[in-house]
Amino acid sequence: MPRFFGGSPVYERNCTLNSFKKMEIIDDYFEYPQSGIIAVNKPAGIAVQGENANRQTLENIWSARLGKQLFTVHRLDQPVSGIVIFATDNASAAHLSNLFATKKIEKTYLAVVSGTMSPLEGVLTHHLIHNKQKKKSFIDLSASNKGKLAQLQFRTLCTADRYSLLEVKTQSGRFHQIRAQLAAAGFPIKGDVKYGARRANKEKFIHLHAYQLAVPAGNSEGPLVLRAPLPEEDVLWAFFKNRL
Repeated sequence: MPRFFGGSPVYERNCTLNSFKKMEIIDDYFEYPQSGIIAVNKPAGIAVQGENANRQTLENIWSARLGKQLFTVHRLDQPVSGIVIFATDNASAAHLSNLFATKKIEKTYLAVVSGTMSPLEGVLTHHLIHNKQKKKSFIDLSASNKGKLAQLQFRTLCTADRYSLLEVKTQSGRFHQIRAQLAAAGFPIKGDVKYGARRANKEKFIHLHAYQLAVPAGNSEGPLVLRAPLPEEDVLWAFFKNRL
């Protein structure tokens, strides 16, 4: 028998995500000194880094809190929550930046979209054009395909009411890639009015969460896997969190 959410049945499909031998759950933050890594569970609504030194960002908040300078090696969009890692020194920053640039860090996201995707899992392929003035990515529909190739792997984990929870993986890391590609497929992320959602969430966050990073550890134990639990403040996130 299906469970219910909002008066509608919840259909679950392989809702248990993979576990790893070497995995850390990041409720707040985690320090991995052997690799020069600080991992933080970023709340939605705050920028990771900013050009204005007086602006409150994740980097300067945690640098002040830990009493040492942290170095940004990757970013999440401001309305997105989830796992962010910082380096604790220049050498670690160079190493981690190279791992991100060479696509050696596996990134897994969770997204809530309107409707149910068909098929329930697959790969989306588009060419994206980054419009820097509008701070938005557009699908290149021209015959020349001058945009940059973007591929996104998705898997439906659960459906409830009018929404589906997706596991999303991407290696190409294009600007707003997940947001633009899901919208182009007809399934915008909940709350993401910039990419076609019908209405914004009250706190102006979107239902996209950086759930997991798998960082090569350089030993026989496999990668260091860092996982950030879903936010509990939002009813829909909290509901899906209980399904994982």
